[in-house]
Amino acid sequence: MTSDSKAAIAPIFLLCAIPLALLAWRFDFVCDDAFISFRYSNHFADGLGLRFNRGVDPPVEGYTNLLWVLWCSIPERFNLDTGVFARVSLVACSLTLLLALLRVLALRVGLREPALLGFGLVYASLPPVGLWTTSGLETMAFATALFVAFERLAFDPHRPRVAQAALAIAAACLLRSDGFVWSGMLCIALFGGGYLGQRRELRRSALLLAGAVVLVAGTHIAWRLGYHGDWVPNTARAKVGFGAIAFERGSKYVLSWLAHFPVIPLAFGIGLARLVRVRDPLTVASLLFCTAGFAYVVAVGGDFLPMGRFLLPVVPFAVVALATAFEGCGTARVSLAIATAVASVASILPAWERTLVPASVLDRTHYNWNFNERLSEVELWRGEVRRAAVWSDLGRALALHSEEGDSLIAASVGAIGYHSGLFLFDQYGLVSREVALLPMEEGTRRSAGHDKYVDLAYFEKDRPTFMHARLIEVDGNGEPLKRPPGNRREPRYDQELIPLSVEDGFPPNTALQVGRMKLGAEQD
Repeated sequence: MTSDSKAAIAPIFLLCAIPLALLAWRFDFVCDDAFISFRYSNHFADGLGLRFNRGVDPPVEGYTNLLWVLWCSIPERFNLDTGVFARVSLVACSLTLLLALLRVLALRVGLREPALLGFGLVYASLPPVGLWTTSGLETMAFATALFVAFERLAFDPHRPRVAQAALAIAAACLLRSDGFVWSGMLCIALFGGGYLGQRRELRRSALLLAGAVVLVAGTHIAWRLGYHGDWVPNTARAKVGFGAIAFERGSKYVLSWLAHFPVIPLAFGIGLARLVRVRDPLTVASLLFCTAGFAYVVAVGGDFLPMGRFLLPVVPFAVVALATAFEGCGTARVSLAIATAVASVASILPAWERTLVPASVLDRTHYNWNFNERLSEVELWRGEVRRAAVWSDLGRALALHSEEGDSLIAASVGAIGYHSGLFLFDQYGLVSREVALLPMEEGTRRSAGHDKYVDLAYFEKDRPTFMHARLIEVDGNGEPLKRPPGNRREPRYDQELIPLSVEDGFPPNTALQVGRMKLGAEQD
């Protein structure tokens, strides 16, 4: 650790921040799932507690990110734009993670300026890093908390900052409902690095950190049981189902991600090769964490959002493993530098819908089973952007043309719920406890997070105000350009078509179509 190394970090940080900022700008978005958290934040700020639907007791834990929900209640309390606040916060987290990574590479791995810049750019130019620098979800904040905990312990092996690492790991535990799993994996990885690398201080620090994880996770579970009436989140019951189908989907999810971003498998392979000769604690800890992360994501069945959201936490650890291998490879540095540069450039291509892997190979890793064919990662992102915009407009339209106490059956509850304020019956069960408690359908192949699903008829017993709602395009006379679906199965619902005004911010020739339950209709 030299003064030159410390001096080099600031200018290299600024240089690496440029491609990171460009990718974040390119992929800037707020996904629909983020609005679920925002609705909880809104109700919490209004004094209604952590609940999605008013009047439901105990409140259903339909969020996966307690600390993020509380953080986003700040703009809700002061009537600020929560989407902007969340994205600015995530950009700050992303830059913090980049800085922490450069500190480890410079002050612990010992990279000099050219190599430090190169590996910083490898990380900062990865499309998953840029895309999840925004989104409105806690993803980047969670990855940052995990890596900062690692950096606080690992960057100075003789004086680990255990208290600071414990604060970071506590934040990670509260930023995601499975944060304690990832945090536990990090503690095991650090202990393994200290054991195989013969670093007693690191082993001791890892055990202390594990104690913090147990304390925070135990307290959180006890609070959850008292407040939400369940020891696991409702989202876990709705989304997570272990078994052969989840394993297949999770395996394809991980393989697809590795195929799109070859610098990650290169880092893993080179790091393993180095361990044959040198038991460096940083390399051991980084590779153990990556391995555990891959295994966990496979077990839970992956995710449906673009660019490998669930795998983002392993990215900085893979870069550390690659950098430690480079620093210790002696005469092979030139060859490794060339391989890293080629793999890094190949890893940038998916941001522009290009890959070096043939489409026929990628088709075999198709994991997003709600779509009949494999979509590119950018197409998945575009779909998220488009759906969030449409559902935001639909929510605003419902807010204008509904009354307090009205309810709706919906399959996507984020932007619709946040902007409409309606009581929502969730067909996927994220915020509807009774759906989440249903057993998994054997043999059903759906995208991750969509394993449990009920049709509209399931909620008819609850007598919702609206059976369905959608925006449709109409002609100059207000007639649908496409024939809307009729009441083919349930005569107790009336179809209504409500014109929407451009003055209210809706696109021209747009109408709100709803299926409204008839007053006085008797139940079967």
